[in-house]
Amino acid sequence: MNGEVLFIGCAALVLFGFSDWVQRTAPGIELFFLAAVLLGAQVDPLGVFLTILAAGWGWLAGVPWWIGCLGLLHPASAPVVIAAAGFRRRMLGGADLLALAGIACLFEWPTVWMALAGAALVRRWWTARRAGSVPALMGMAVGLLIYVATAFLLGMRIPAWFSNG
Repeated sequence: MNGEVLFIGCAALVLFGFSDWVQRTAPGIELFFLAAVLLGAQVDPLGVFLTILAAGWGWLAGVPWWIGCLGLLHPASAPVVIAAAGFRRRMLGGADLLALAGIACLFEWPTVWMALAGAALVRRWWTARRAGSVPALMGMAVGLLIYVATAFLLGMRIPAWFSNG
């Protein structure tokens, strides 16, 4: 099951990235986030809880700042706090925030940072060739695939919950 979950998660992010690229929307990203929360909570409930707090702080305007800062206590949810601050400043879309939070629920912290690095890489490529909003989901998918390929080539363990069986 673990290999299937990894494949389905990566494939879903690639499909969301293509949808974001072509249509500027990612239908079903909320379901991806919910599935990631349910899968990740079985292994790391504290990390998933802090990731939900960080994403909720960005999504809901009335939530105090210290709730979002609780996400800094877990290494996988710290990038979600940064993305949530970007969402509050309207520099990032809601689908991008939910996708990054889903990645943080499923994978270890280097994967989340690599997804952000992929988004920055695609942003540089996109702004050099086109004008308009950047499809950050495609960049997150690129960063995730680069991390998975590197981990596969080096024989590393990828998500935290792969060791369960």
